[in-house]
Formats: sequence, structure tokens, C-alpha cells
Amino acid sequence: MDQQTDRTPPPGVLTVGDGTSVWAWAAVRIEAAADLTETREYADLTEDERRTKAVAAETAWLAGQWDTRHDARIELRYLTDPAERRISCALLARVRGDRAATAEDSAVTAVLALRDRLGQLPHHVHAAPVEDAAEVARWLTPFTPDPAGLAEIRKRYRTGLPNRPDAGVQYYLSPQPFTAAAPPWDALWQALAAHPYPLMLTVGLEPYRVPDDLGPMLHRIATHYGRLATPGQLPEGLWSPTTVDSHSGC
Repeated sequence: MDQQTDRTPPPGVLTVGDGTSVWAWAAVRIEAAADLTETREYADLTEDERRTKAVAAETAWLAGQWDTRHDARIELRYLTDPAERRISCALLARVRGDRAATAEDSAVTAVLALRDRLGQLPHHVHAAPVEDAAEVARWLTPFTPDPAGLAEIRKRYRTGLPNRPDAGVQYYLSPQPFTAAAPPWDALWQALAAHPYPLMLTVGLEPYRVPDDLGPMLHRIATHYGRLATPGQLPEGLWSPTTVDSHSGC
């Protein structure tokens, strides 16, 4: 996948092809975020209310990026500068075109459209498209990390073994949310900025189209777990719901 395409892409777009498909990258630089206490829309709200409102606006913006065409990938990337004790931020976009002769045109058109959408951020976030391909390349590969310095954070899954004979399943499964609220990241930013070596924090997202049968399947599972949350009747008496794992779910 290291074969460069023949054409010169537009400013701020990087492309790589393998003879069948072409991948294109672009970026949006996050330049500043407004002080919510100084904006009319947020001024009369409490800190928790301001955070909740900002998260809602960002969630709506994110929902607008959920386009599954062109095998799109989105990354929110933070980079530290130990010398300046600063943190920079950018949104990276990658798409794929795979229709032979039109692959590059398709990929470039799609990544520019995605870059435009990414730049339409909520009002409290200020950004600008990166129109220098060399800067995009620096965001993609800012440094060579030590293999021991890589960490991937995923959701935790809890499992439990049923102790009801009528459970109908071999185990319980429950994905744990990262957090139940929208906590501030101040401590994380301070730790990143104070670190003596360059650090990169990336949140990667892949738009995914939910299968049509997912809703009915979840409904069946919820109905099943709802039954398990109520007392069951055994020949020798009542089966108490207190013996069921209260955290079980799907």
C-alpha cells in the first residue's frame, strides 16, 4: 500500500494507492475552544449544565459524520510539545476509493467532503482545514513510538455465570460504559502537558451501519433478561430474584 498515485492531489490531501484502491487523508486543525462562561448561550448555566449542553452539541455534530460510504475513518488526535508544554489537536479523516480508474478521484472528492463536514463544529469550537499536505503527514506520523509505549483503551465487558436453572443462556454479558457522566479532562491535560516526552492521544471512530435485525434482536434479549429479573417458580418453591446478578445484561 505504499505505491503513490500519479496525480497531484489538492492542497492538504495525501493519497496512497495499491493499483486497485486509493486511500486519501485530510485534516482539520482545532485552533481554540471558547470559554463557555463568556458566551451568551452558556453564561446563565451551572458548570454541569454547561458541560452537558456542550456534550449534546458535540454529539449532534458527531452524528452528522455517520456516513458509511468510502470506508471512512475519523480520528480526534492530541499531540504534546514537551518543550512548550502545549497540546495541539486535530481531526483526521481517511476514506477509500476502489473503482479502478476512478478510485483516486472518488477518494479525493470524498475526503474533501468529509473534511468540510468535520470543520462544521459546534459554535464553541474553532477550527480550520489543514491545506498543507506536509502538515497532514506530520499529524499522521508525528514521531516513532516505542513499542512498549503503546496502549489501546477499549470498553470493559463483564461476564457472569447464571445460577438460575431457567436462565436459558450459558453466561451473562454486560458492556461497561466508560463513564456515566461527562467529567472534565483537566487532570488528563495537565498530566499530558507535564510529561517529558512527546505523547499522542487518539480517539478513533469508524461509522458503522447497524443491521436491520439488530433492533428486534436486542428487543428479544431485553425481554429475556426482563424475565430473568423477576422471580421464577421452581417445583420446591419460589426462585428469588436476589440470586440473579443485578449487573447482567446485553
